[in-house]
Amino acid sequence: MNILLVDDNRHILKLVEEHLKKFDVTVVPYNSSFEALAFFTDNSDRFDLVITDIMMPEINGIDFCSKLKSINSSIPILAITAGGNGRGDIVKGVIHHEAVLNGAEEVLQKPFEGDELEDAINRVLSAA
Repeated sequence: MNILLVDDNRHILKLVEEHLKKFDVTVVPYNSSFEALAFFTDNSDRFDLVITDIMMPEINGIDFCSKLKSINSSIPILAITAGGNGRGDIVKGVIHHEAVLNGAEEVLQKPFEGDELEDAINRVLSAA
């Protein structure tokens, strides 16, 4: 399985990448949504899944999901975010709702454990 992983936080990017590699998957990590989108545009058929942060400075994850789906409408997307943490359930709910409306199959709230990530990936792939 080939996964495009996008998060502007290099620490989170590395942690998630290391966890995913335990499962014998190929991870292509990007900490720039611009660079990731350019790469995906030319290589969308290479990926089985995209995992993307929502709160990013270049292209936010909600717009990023929409752009990915416009390139490859069948690509499964798992969005991850710390957005809304400490700001209440309403803000968190709006962020999650917008991500799903724009193409994410599921949103996983940070911080998360490895088994929660695995379960979310399995649900997203099963739904695709």
